[in-house]
Amino acid sequence: TGNVTALNFGAQVKYEDTSDAYAQYYEDLELDLNELEPGYVYYDNSETKWDKVYAYWWGGPSINTITQEVDYFADWPGFPMQQVDDTDIYRVIAPFGVTGIIFDSGVTDKEVAEGKDAYQTTDLPYTHELIGKVYKIDMSVEPQADPGSMKTKRRYSAGDWSDYSPEK
Repeated sequence: TGNVTALNFGAQVKYEDTSDAYAQYYEDLELDLNELEPGYVYYDNSETKWDKVYAYWWGGPSINTITQEVDYFADWPGFPMQQVDDTDIYRVIAPFGVTGIIFDSGVTDKEVAEGKDAYQTTDLPYTHELIGKVYKIDMSVEPQADPGSMKTKRRYSAGDWSDYSPEK
């Protein structure tokens, strides 16, 4: 509910905004949910060798590209990623509509505060064009420790996206 001033005499009126913010967002993107390209986003764990691989994302409405579930979010450390066959490649159903993603080792902030080692990428820009792509950390750049009480959390700042093509 909001107040607006109408007419030149400043008469107060009340109105209720019944618009659907998500519908407006899709309209602005010229997005038809029925035309979403379903797929996955991938992480290459071949060099980091994390025991668990998670993906966390934020920004905008998040849509599961397979089920079309809206508000497809999770608390930190995010969603557990699925190992592809017995490879070092992990995948998660690609989010559509978000603006950033992090790949991490699945350690909660509470565990970090207790001294457990945690690893993650820095905040990576994300768009739906990355559906079907794989991210690999550049291990030649040392991870940086977080300041303060989160010193056991380390962030990798370099890496690259590439096309994912499963080996046959």
